[in-house]
Amino acid sequence: LTSCQQNFVLSDPRLPDNPIVYASPGFYTLTGYTPEQVLGRNCRFLQGPSTDPRAVDIIRKAVASGADATTCILNYKADGSPFWNQFFVAALRDSDNCIVNYVGVQCEVETEAAASALEDKVNSVLPLAEKEGGAAELAP
Repeated sequence: LTSCQQNFVLSDPRLPDNPIVYASPGFYTLTGYTPEQVLGRNCRFLQGPSTDPRAVDIIRKAVASGADATTCILNYKADGSPFWNQFFVAALRDSDNCIVNYVGVQCEVETEAAASALEDKVNSVLPLAEKEGGAAELAP
């Protein structure tokens, strides 16, 4: 779980198509993409021919409603190789409770079963994070 915290992107929903405005060095290492290939693009570029539309829909609905979500999604690296991504997305809000960014955390897992176990752990921690102020406290 520690390494997952190093693989993340920030997107800006105030810009057209909610583009990535920051990606961590770990994200570039995980995916093999460069900043020039990532910044300014929507995260959809990680999807490919075998990406499950149901996983995409979970993410889309969370972003549309400003909710947190986690799902296992098949994504693709820059070299075209697929990887199981246990993905978590959360809205980051300012002091007026307006969404200013979304954070997307990527964690490569070996199988969907491993992703399910990780999802259970994330879901058990979320109530504690929300109790302590949650992602809102991360907002700039």
